[in-house]
Amino acid sequence: MDISPNGDELPEIVDGVRSAQRRTEQVGEELGAIVGWGDGADGAVHAQVDAQGRVIEIGLGLAAMELGSDLLGEEITRAIQRAQDNVEDKQREVATQALGTDPIGSMETRLDESFDAYRRSMEARLEMLDRLIDGFD
Repeated sequence: MDISPNGDELPEIVDGVRSAQRRTEQVGEELGAIVGWGDGADGAVHAQVDAQGRVIEIGLGLAAMELGSDLLGEEITRAIQRAQDNVEDKQREVATQALGTDPIGSMETRLDESFDAYRRSMEARLEMLDRLIDGFD
């Protein structure tokens, strides 16, 4: 957008900034309110976590009492992990809707591309070093 010398576009720009700020605050509230659910032991164990992945609730059905302590511990851990994964999925969905793209997936792709470029650069330097060493022999 070109801005004219008399600043006619200024109110439109300010409105756009305010709208973006309100949307950012709304998305932050949505992300903070997310709750995740997960289960284990075929539903005999369930867990609920908040947006930060902290455990809010663990529930045990009657069938869970027959698992034994080791297996019960594993199933509780599995339920909590599934609940945390559920939160992450929901957060990604909210962020994707707000930004129009998958920010985590995009970041992973950019990191992979950067790592590949770095690896190729290092391989080329090692090849050059090998040629230099061969030249001294």
